[in-house]
Amino acid sequence: MRYLNENIIYDFIEKITLLEKKVGNKTTHKILDPFPVNTQDIIDVQKAARIIADFVGLKFTTIVVVYAKQKENSSGSIRLDKNHEEVFIEISENAKNFPSSLLAIIAHEISHKYLQINELSFSNNYENEIFTDLTTVYLGLGKLSLNGCYNFKKKEENKIGGVEITTTTFETGYLKRIQFVFIYKFICSIRKIDKGFYEYVLNQDVITELKEIEKDYNMFFDYNLHFENNKNKILTLLEKKINKSKKNLSNIQKTINYLKNGIVKQLEVYVENSHKKILNYENELSTLTSGNTNPSLKYINNLKLLLKYRIINREIYTTDINENIVIADLDLLWNVSKSFQNPLLKPSFELVQYINCPNCKMKLKIKSSKLEKISCPHCNYKFLFNTIIDFKNFILLYFSNFFLKRYCNFRKKLPFKEKLNKL
Repeated sequence: MRYLNENIIYDFIEKITLLEKKVGNKTTHKILDPFPVNTQDIIDVQKAARIIADFVGLKFTTIVVVYAKQKENSSGSIRLDKNHEEVFIEISENAKNFPSSLLAIIAHEISHKYLQINELSFSNNYENEIFTDLTTVYLGLGKLSLNGCYNFKKKEENKIGGVEITTTTFETGYLKRIQFVFIYKFICSIRKIDKGFYEYVLNQDVITELKEIEKDYNMFFDYNLHFENNKNKILTLLEKKINKSKKNLSNIQKTINYLKNGIVKQLEVYVENSHKKILNYENELSTLTSGNTNPSLKYINNLKLLLKYRIINREIYTTDINENIVIADLDLLWNVSKSFQNPLLKPSFELVQYINCPNCKMKLKIKSSKLEKISCPHCNYKFLFNTIIDFKNFILLYFSNFFLKRYCNFRKKLPFKEKLNKL
């Protein structure tokens, strides 16, 4: 789904994690139900804002709401200053026709004030608005956002020749409704909120989207994520996938040590970047697996582990293909070389026993000829390195510039099937 890929979801979860760490201990797990408001009566609108502000804990903040013309694509605005005792909110006149949208706008603007008081923000304005939308749901105003983020009215008018139907739509917030729905369902899951309660008084089209989200993204709402044993299962899957990639990288690194000229540089850059990715994976895993007594954070961290596994699995799968292509090309290079007259020298372990750590570049000496598990004494990065000598790979070390140019030209000129027949 366009608006809910894994990267977007992971970003949402990161923002929820930030809120949980900063204000989780003082945030209610209750949800404010939508309530009637007379949008034509500014006093009633004022009362609605008071209800919402009190609900999120801004009981001592004076809320002033007025209708005013807004910028294009904006339904409301708030004046934020260092004075925490007053809030001045402007709302688009168009919201008078959509009571539920008016409540959503007020919820969004009051959430801006809540974030300011708690010193939570992003430097990028758009990111900050997304964060504010998400915060409305986190603070228990999710039903207001869901029912009010998208509304429409149809007007039928009898004219000569039939009935003319005019549809007026009104949207609020920066998130799409499907994103609001996902965040709402996710927060209800980590807080163990009952389905009957979180669906109560929601619009029917919102409930329909909730059911679709539950079906399509059920892994994010798995009750078992509340338990510790899920972490170990995910870690095992991640470890197998990472070790597989490390082994592939070790085989490629062995061949690199036998190559000369431009091929060496290209493959070394490739391996270096791959190790950096793996190091990043392992650093992230160490953060996510640290002990935590907060039940919500435990749930979130377990889910982030599962999500990180899916992301890493996809990225490593792509990496696996690249590694296999590299290995296949080197095998083809060996076969092509048999048609040329090139001097050979007897291979020896000494040619490959000195290597550089893929992470910190420290020079290391390998002790034996085998597929060896190495731990860098300088940066503690662990990787595999293959020093097993075989004639097939050893010959690649002695290819000259002349041969490499001929090989490249040879591959460019022949179609793939002809290349195979040629061999």
